[in-house]
Amino acid sequence: MVVWLAACGPPTVRLPLPALDDANTLLIVRSDPRGLAIEAVDLGSPAPLVFEADAPVELSAILYQPTLEGLGLSPGPIEAAPTGTCGGRFWSRAGLLGNFQVTVQAGEEEVAWTQSDSAPEAFWSFRRAAPCPCAELGELRFQELPDRTAILAEAVDQDRAAIAVSNPDPTVQVLIASPDGLAPGWIAGVPMVVQSMDLHQGRLYAGGFGAVAAGPVTGPLMPVAQYPGVYVNAMAGVGDRLYTATSSAQLFVQVGDELRLLYDGFPERGRTRQRSVLLPIGSDEVYYAPESSLGLIHWERGRVERIEMDPESRGITSLVMVPGLGVVFGTAIGTLLRLNGDLAEPLDADDPSRVTILDLVATADGFWMSTDSGGLQQYVVDFGLCPKIEALEDQRFYALTLVGDWLLAVGPKDLHARAVWARQTLQIRSD
Repeated sequence: MVVWLAACGPPTVRLPLPALDDANTLLIVRSDPRGLAIEAVDLGSPAPLVFEADAPVELSAILYQPTLEGLGLSPGPIEAAPTGTCGGRFWSRAGLLGNFQVTVQAGEEEVAWTQSDSAPEAFWSFRRAAPCPCAELGELRFQELPDRTAILAEAVDQDRAAIAVSNPDPTVQVLIASPDGLAPGWIAGVPMVVQSMDLHQGRLYAGGFGAVAAGPVTGPLMPVAQYPGVYVNAMAGVGDRLYTATSSAQLFVQVGDELRLLYDGFPERGRTRQRSVLLPIGSDEVYYAPESSLGLIHWERGRVERIEMDPESRGITSLVMVPGLGVVFGTAIGTLLRLNGDLAEPLDADDPSRVTILDLVATADGFWMSTDSGGLQQYVVDFGLCPKIEALEDQRFYALTLVGDWLLAVGPKDLHARAVWARQTLQIRSD
C-alpha cells in the first residue's frame, strides 16, 4: 500500500490499482506543488493506493514487464541521485508496458485511471540513485606499430585482431596482433590501399581499389570479387552474406561467388569522408551511409528508404546496433543520434568540445566512442556519457573493436601508429 501524508485535515483518497495485465512492476509517480515523488509498489501484496491531498495532485502509473529486482529496485520510495556525482540511472524504455494517469483535485474522494500514450517528461528526466556504471579500465597495454597510422581493426577470434596500418605512399598493410604482441610479417595478398576489412565465415576479407580479397586470417589473401575503378570502402558480413559499399555510392551483396548490386546512389561531391559505413541488421536488411552523402540508406528485402540528415551534421561516420537503444550513429560534427522509426533523434546533449566521431563499438550495456579530439569515452544505456578515460586523451583512435575481454583502439601516436589494449574487467565505481 502506498501512503503519502499531507497536513492534517484533508480527506483521504483511495485509488484502486490500474489493470496490471502482464506487468511485474508498478511505479507510482506523484506530482504536486511540493515536487515529484516516485514509489515502487509491492505487487506481492497489492492494495488500493491511499493518500491525502490538500492540493491538486497528478498521478501516473508506469507499468514494466521486468520485476522490481530485474530493474534493480525494491518496494518503497525511489530516491533521486545526488547532484554532482557519477551515480544514478534514468528510467529505461525497454520493457515498458503502459502508462495510466489521473488528476486528483483537493477534496475529491473518488477518481479513476485513464490510459495515457506516454509517461510524463518529469519521469524520464528523474535520475534515480544507483551505483556509478562508468568503467575504470583494469589494465592498459600499448603497442607501437610499423608505419605512420592505424586506420582499421577487426577482431579475428577471442585473442587476436587484424590491424591495417598505412604510410604516406599511400600503401596499406595488414598485420595480426594480440595483447601479448605482434605476429611476425605482413599478411600477403592484401590490396595495395585497404579501406575496409571484415571477418566473415572464418575468413578475413579486405577491400581496396578495384577488388576484394579474402583468405585465412594469417594469409595469403586472394581476389574474390572485382570492383573496376572504385574503392571498396566498407564491408560487413552477416550469415552467408557479405555486404560491401564503394566510393561511388553503390551497395552490393556477395553470396558465394555471386555479386549483386542492391543500391546505386549518386555521390554528392564535396562531402567525401574517409569511408562509407555499413550496419547489417539481418541477412535481408542493412543500413548504409555512403561516404559522399548526408543521408542514411535503409535497404530491406529490395525496398530502399532514404533517411535524411540535418545538413549541419556533415554526414554519418559510424553505425552500431546497441541493446536497449537500437541503431546508434555518430556524425562528422560530433553529435550522437539514435534511430526512432524513420527519424534521427539526439542521444545526448551536444558537447561543443567534441568534434568528429571516429568510431563506435557496441557493448552489452552501451558503447565506446572515439573522437577526433582524442581519447575514449563510454556511453551506458539509461545513464548517458561517462567521463573520458584520462590516460588516453592524448591519442586519436580511428578504429575500435572488442577482442575477447579486451577493447582494442588503434590510431596515430606521434610519428607512428599505436594500438592500445584495454582489459574489459571493468570495475564499477561507488562514487
